[in-house]
Amino acid sequence: TKVEYLSAGDLDSAHLTPLFEVAGGPALVIGYVSPDNDMDSVASSIKRILPPNAKLILLSTSGELCRPAGSRTLYCTADENRRRILLQVFSRRMISDSYIMTIPLPNDDLRHGRVDMSVTDRVKKMEQEISKHHIPFRMNVNHTFSLLYIDGLSNCESFVMQAFYQNGMFPIPFIGGSAGGKLDFLDTYIYNDSQVLENVAVAVIIHTNKDYRYGILKTQAVERTGTRFEVENANSALRYISTVAGRDGEPISFIEALKQELHCSSVSELNTKMQDYTFATEIKGENFIRSISGIDEANDRINFFCDIETGEYLYLMRRMPLEPALQKAVREFNEGKPAPFGAILN
Repeated sequence: TKVEYLSAGDLDSAHLTPLFEVAGGPALVIGYVSPDNDMDSVASSIKRILPPNAKLILLSTSGELCRPAGSRTLYCTADENRRRILLQVFSRRMISDSYIMTIPLPNDDLRHGRVDMSVTDRVKKMEQEISKHHIPFRMNVNHTFSLLYIDGLSNCESFVMQAFYQNGMFPIPFIGGSAGGKLDFLDTYIYNDSQVLENVAVAVIIHTNKDYRYGILKTQAVERTGTRFEVENANSALRYISTVAGRDGEPISFIEALKQELHCSSVSELNTKMQDYTFATEIKGENFIRSISGIDEANDRINFFCDIETGEYLYLMRRMPLEPALQKAVREFNEGKPAPFGAILN
């Protein structure tokens, strides 16, 4: 693997040709593109120099994760108009084959704040799209995994995962996340080796050569506070919670419950306090983060970046420093394994 954090003006032969010089030539290049770039221009600049048998995936991102020389954090500064591109190159020596699937998402109603389709029908439509694809190599969990990237404004991440696993043809892990964008929440973009798209999920099915292994590390820099909320009224398609169970079991405003818990007198104060907290659900003893996208005081509800069901328990989590938590997790993950030579951070 090779990694470079480049400016938009560096997408030329002088910078890219050395980057693409990996063992056996590049098999796959993934690029994380700051949202102030023109994605079509970035894609065409890279494609012009990339060998024709290599695949290129690009996604817009709210913030790039890497550690340039001299930096002390994995989070690069997300300055306006930074026009940066983080490129990661994977060699043909490691990746023996790959296949790109592009799945259109039936989310026009969700984009307009409506729910016109049941979860069952939405998932079924995606299953039908998935079934049109035929992977040209055998999938084995030891050597095959999928990088899955989804339009970050589609509200469809959970539905996409349901569709893939209900399809039954993919006995492999899916790793990835949502394309990000500007904080105006208007657009996110994914380039699928041929065109820039919105309202899609793009899965790259990757088969590694027999001498290579991958591992999956999931960690979060949070700890439980001891407080949990039982969700009384939520909209999983539009991703908001309006009420939770009060101390006597009666439904109360989630905003009010949080203000009481964190001793806040206003939503403005609550927004400030929540910078030190987030939420999680529990699945088989593990915490899975559920992040707030905004507190909607006018409609008395809290919006999330992912869907939450009525009846779920939501745990209040206190944020911890990222670096020591990550160092500990990586140290434990690496025990008994050869040293990794690369990683993708989500």
